[in-house]
Parts: sequence; structure tokens; C-alpha cells
Amino acid sequence: MRQFILIMICILLQVIHVHAGSKDITWKWDYSEADDIFIDLLGKAATGFMETNTPNCYGGKLVVKLPEGLHFKQTEAPAFLLIGNAEEIAFNVDVNDSMAILSLKTSSVQTVPSEAINITLNPKAIKGKLRKGMNTTGRLSFHPSEIPTVFKSPITGRTYHLVFNDEFDDGVIDTLKWDTRSRRSPFTRRGMYQEKPYYVLCHEDWTKELRGELRLEVSKYPTQNNVVMTGGILSLGRFMARYGYYETKASFRDCIGEGYWPAFWIHFDEADKYGKGTEIDVFEYIPKDKQIFQTLHWYKKQAMEEQQSEVQHAALDYDKSGQFKEHRSSTKYFVLDEAQSKEHTFAVEWTPEELIFYTDGKVTRRVNRKDDPKQVPSAYQMVYFSCSAGEWGGNVMENQVPAYVYFDYCRCYQESDQDAIYTVKGNGMKVPASRRVGKL
Repeated sequence: MRQFILIMICILLQVIHVHAGSKDITWKWDYSEADDIFIDLLGKAATGFMETNTPNCYGGKLVVKLPEGLHFKQTEAPAFLLIGNAEEIAFNVDVNDSMAILSLKTSSVQTVPSEAINITLNPKAIKGKLRKGMNTTGRLSFHPSEIPTVFKSPITGRTYHLVFNDEFDDGVIDTLKWDTRSRRSPFTRRGMYQEKPYYVLCHEDWTKELRGELRLEVSKYPTQNNVVMTGGILSLGRFMARYGYYETKASFRDCIGEGYWPAFWIHFDEADKYGKGTEIDVFEYIPKDKQIFQTLHWYKKQAMEEQQSEVQHAALDYDKSGQFKEHRSSTKYFVLDEAQSKEHTFAVEWTPEELIFYTDGKVTRRVNRKDDPKQVPSAYQMVYFSCSAGEWGGNVMENQVPAYVYFDYCRCYQESDQDAIYTVKGNGMKVPASRRVGKL
């Protein structure tokens, strides 16, 4: 009886050992090198592979691991057999004892889902017995992005490709793309209210990603009624570009009150203040009047010769004290129809020759370099989202409840021969878009 029990225990241990070593073949998609950290895509990876939508390369890795007892042979036999149309896909296979990595690349931009390609392990390349029911086949299909990757200008005919975007779907601010504006906006005195000064402070807690939108808040600080808090982000130290097409979609549904102005703008680095840089305010919104302002700001160290009538709202060369004013600006403004009841798109097309402003797809302002070269910048500039507060369009201290502005996305496009500067993780690595392939 004791001998019988020992035999049964031995058999049981063998069965356990067999089952422990009989795990299935695993197939795993690795997007770590396919995903460009500056391109934010809506995922459709459930059926296999999703293109990454970078301007010049789409790629990924399929990692296949064999269970215990199976090994890849050191042979010329291909590890994988492909069934389907794979002519436009470049494959590279790296095989070791129990793992094979299939690297995929394609330059084809899909507009509809591709036909599926079945990827099957080649039995002739495997040492050991493939048992019935093992997962020996993977499925590959390419999906188009739900985000437009190309913009063709209806005005200039230029074609632009997506090089930087954020769909604000992560639930947190992506710090690889954005810095919070609080670092650039110190505690600032903005005006007087009831014979007392008040202050404005931009803080990251007033900057949120919620339900697929960037939300910027304007409200009084809970314990100090003379302090107004706001939010904002900028691509400083992450992404700077010159020329291209820049677009956002905004909602002013909760923009109530006065004395603040949500904005989407493109700003120069301080080193270019007196040189090639010009601030481009793609839009600023005044809730009290439901007006949109599209403004340019630049600085000169010498008096400009233009008559003030030629540049709307331009600053005088000299103030009342006789001091020369460096700041210059020109603007166009208009009332926005259905300002709070619907979302609105705002964009600027920036070429070496001109700036074209769009509101809901319609041209609302054009500025040509021939009229004033300084108004069309040629410096590398950063992207801003902000909600400033003060006394423009009323006094912000009059507001009794918080106000919010929402941004659905930020999308930046460039022509294929233009380049941008990308700085990754603060290490100062700058990469022009023309040389960018995959993850930096």
C-alpha cells in the first residue's frame, strides 16, 4: 500500500511538472518604439497593430515567446509565415533560443482598415513538438488614425503633416509635452478693486485634463479674496517650431463673468524678443462681450516709421513721459456667433510670407510680410494655452463663481521640408522633424 502511494505521488508530480511546463505560446505587441511621444493617437489595437501616424514612419514590434520545451532552431528557415498582402510592410526578425521579435515598418498612411495578415509560426523553425491547440498564429491589420494627419490649406494649397498634438485624453497633463504656466507666471499685481490691490497667480491645480478636455479655471483663491487663480500650459522645453498650421477646438460653455480672457497662442523665446520673434494670438476670447481678438505682438528697440493708422491698436512710439515704448501690436476683433452654445475651432497658417487666421474654418484675418516684415515671425516658437485675468473686458474681482474654458485638442502640422525642435525629458536633445523616425 505504501509503495502504491509513493508511485501515485511520483505520477502526480510528473503530471504537475508537465502542466507547469505546458504554457501556451504568448504573442505581445510592443509599441514602445512605434509610438512617437509627440504624437497622441486614439487607439484601435484590439485586432493587432495600430499605425503610429508619425510623418515618416509607422512601426511596432511583435514579441513571440515559446513555452518551456520549445526552442527556435538556428536555421535559415523563416521563423514566421505570412498569409496576406504584406508588400508595403518591412519586416525584420530577431530570434534567440525561446523568443522571436518581429519588427514592422510601413510608410503607407491608411485611410481605411487594411485586410488582415495572418502571421504563423513556422514548424520547421521550431525544435520540439507543437501541441494541438497551441496559439501559433497572430493577426495583423493596420488601422487609420481617428485624428487627421494631413491638412491641405484651402487658401495656399500647401500640404501639412501632423508633427505634434495632444488630444487631452490621458486624464493628466502630459509633462513630456507641456510645462505648466505657473513656472512662467509669478504672483502678479493686476489692479485695484474697492480701493485695494488684487493679485493673479497661475497654478497647476487650476489646470486639469478631464473627460477628454483640457480645462483651465479662473476663480478666487478660497482663503484670500484678493487673489485670483488661473491655469495654463506651454510647450516650453519640449516643442518649438516655425511655420506650419496650428489648430485647437475650444468650448466657452462655462465662460461667464468678466475680466479674463482664454487664449491659444504661439510665443517666441526671450532670446528672439527683439529679433525674429512675434507673438501670434490665434485667439483671445472676451466673455463679457463675446468677442474674439486675433492679435500680433512684437518689440522694437527703435521707433517704427509707420503711421499709427496703418496698424490697428498700435502702441505709440513714446508715452506721456517721453519714454520710448518697445511694445507694438496689431489686432482684429469680431463678435463670435453662438459663442457659448457650440464648440469653435481656431487656427493659424504660418508661412514665411504671411499669417492666415481661421475661425470655424473661415478666414478671419490675413497679414502679409510685404506690409510689415516684423509681424510675420521667423523664429522657432512655442505653443501656449492660457486663461489670463485682470481688467480687460471688466474687472475679474466682480466674479462670484468660478469660470472654465475647455480645449478639445492641440494639433500642429508642418510641411515635409520644414522642421521643428524637440527636446526630450529635459536632456537638451534637439531633433529636426525631417530626421525623426519613431520614438525619440
